[in-house]
Amino acid sequence: EEVKKANPTAKDIKVNNDGSVVVTFADGSVAVLASENVVKEATKESSAQAPAKKAGAKELPNTGTKQSNASLGLALLAAVTGGLLIAKKREEEE
Repeated sequence: EEVKKANPTAKDIKVNNDGSVVVTFADGSVAVLASENVVKEATKESSAQAPAKKAGAKELPNTGTKQSNASLGLALLAAVTGGLLIAKKREEEE
């Protein structure tokens, strides 16, 4: 928005991922502004702040992110048992 205000005759303004700005004018000329010239550090007075938490909002518990060794062992045991049952059934069919 500030680049548009500073260049009212600009036809197109594109902001790149690195913060640089490409300004295209009606006559076809192009100006490239370095990120150091257009990006400034956020301050407490600026609107670019992290959103504040709502009053009274509770943080959810972090569940389901860790696997226990017991559950991993049970899954392995179930897989081995299933494999043995299938192998035994094949022997009986032959």
